[in-house]
Amino acid sequence: MIALNVQDVKDFMARLLISEEFDSFWLCEASITTFSTFQIDGTLRPEFFDTEEAEALTKSGRTYCLWQEVKPYCFSIIKGKKNTAFL
Repeated sequence: MIALNVQDVKDFMARLLISEEFDSFWLCEASITTFSTFQIDGTLRPEFFDTEEAEALTKSGRTYCLWQEVKPYCFSIIKGKKNTAFL
C-alpha cells in the first residue's frame, strides 16, 4: 500500500473523478464522508456475475473492482454544493 499526502486536493479530485488517469487502478477499499459515511469494499463477488463473467474473472485473477467501475457511484455520492469531510 502507498499513502500519499495530496497538496492540491481540487486538482487531484478532478483527475480522480473526471479524468481517466486512475481508471485502471484496483479499488481495495474506500470511505466517503458526506452527510453519512459510505464504506466501499472493492472486493469482487463472483456470485454476482453470470457464469461466463465469473469464469473470466477467475481466469484473469482479478479480485478487486477497477476504479472506472466504481467511479460513477462515488461521484454521485460526492457531487453537490458542500465539500466532503473526508475522502
